[in-house]
Amino acid sequence: MKVNIRHPEMGDAAIIAALSKELGYPNATQEMTAELIGEISRDNRSIIFVAVHENVVIGWVQAILTTRLESGTFAKITGLIVTEKWRSKSVGSQLVKFVENWSVNQNVYTLKVRCNVKRADAHRFYLRQEFKEEKEQKTFAKGLCNAEKS
Repeated sequence: MKVNIRHPEMGDAAIIAALSKELGYPNATQEMTAELIGEISRDNRSIIFVAVHENVVIGWVQAILTTRLESGTFAKITGLIVTEKWRSKSVGSQLVKFVENWSVNQNVYTLKVRCNVKRADAHRFYLRQEFKEEKEQKTFAKGLCNAEKS
């Protein structure tokens, strides 16, 4: 199924926040999401695309360019969600393709993604998109200065 892929608008914040909750981030709010859309949109090393069907956002993807001493510059999908009703209808594939094209336009030719070990369906999705599994790892986090942002 073909959908319209575009950059998000501030009016999309509520549905993007709802999709973020569906992805497993229960603290996503419309206000926070609107603020982050603005911040990410101003960052020339980040991109967000939304998939829209009949004027309703049904999925989103975010990617960043990152440069590492040990591995150079690559693009990384940092979030991808398609609402349950629209999964397995090529929407996720179309979002990934837009990120691939954006990456190449940035002269970056490697795209990576990390995926929670619990998300077996997502693992199969990425393998169908021709990603190759590189490694398993653990992620550690530490709150700093009792800051409210995470």
